Amino acid sequence: GPPSSLVEGNNELAVALIMTIPLMYFLATNAVVARDFWPFSRIPAGWLRRFFLLAMLLCAVAAVGSQSRGALVAISAMGLVLWWRSRSKLGIALVVAVAVVVALPALPDSWFERMNTIRSYEEDLSALQRLNAWQTAINIANDRVTGAGFTTAHPTVFGMYSPRPGIEWIFVAHSIYFQVLGDHGYVGLAIYLLMWATAYFAAGRGVKLAKPHPELAWAASLLDMCRVSMIGFWAGGAFLSLAYWDMPYYLVALVVVTNLLVRSHIARTSAGGAPVPVPVPVPSTSPRPPAAPRLVKP
Repeated sequence: GPPSSLVEGNNELAVALIMTIPLMYFLATNAVVARDFWPFSRIPAGWLRRFFLLAMLLCAVAAVGSQSRGALVAISAMGLVLWWRSRSKLGIALVVAVAVVVALPALPDSWFERMNTIRSYEEDLSALQRLNAWQTAINIANDRVTGAGFTTAHPTVFGMYSPRPGIEWIFVAHSIYFQVLGDHGYVGLAIYLLMWATAYFAAGRGVKLAKPHPELAWAASLLDMCRVSMIGFWAGGAFLSLAYWDMPYYLVALVVVTNLLVRSHIARTSAGGAPVPVPVPVPSTSPRPPAAPRLVKP
């Protein structure tokens, strides 16, 4: 990934690629919308659709080829939800089946060896480091209501709260959930989860509002794909310290802005397409004040 960024590592980059796949699917199925933006304005919609479908396939290949076990879990969870919410379930199922048949023989033996460690995590140092970090975060939250702050990933903090302190352990949370738990305690974790739940269900409400309006089909599709992308982040982020990475918060912003556009369009349509009842003023029961005397010029 980009040097000195939060997605520089192979695990983090794999999750980033997985999160973009649903957004590319939105552009592939709404190529006419994508043509409104430069540099796609001069490209035929059919070629745009093929381009984004190819980009989706390449992102999936890159994510799987990263040999990240978290990416395998994330792409499996997100792929299942993407298939369930897509309009062409049979087509996507056939593409995935062909891709798996073609890709598996091309993968190196090291990939299969690394994926097999998911079942034998007791013998894998990386898995043991994650378990140690998660227990450390729980110990911090049990001792401090507001957590240890943004300096949780520090040898001193791990030395105080880690069940197995030692130089062989890496001092990071290895999970967005345990990262927030260690930094901000149970209250902070509750707020973090509430934010994601609110964004997810807000996207669902936006889809329901947009579906009866054919001109808002793009908004329903975008909100649906935002939800799929969130699931990819939640699944992949369960094994990575990406709680403060900016891209997931762009999804929240997309949901908020798209919902505002949907509600604004529906309000304008209702006002222009059907008469809006005007409230009739109710006469007051109190006596009217006497009129002021009029001055008449002589």
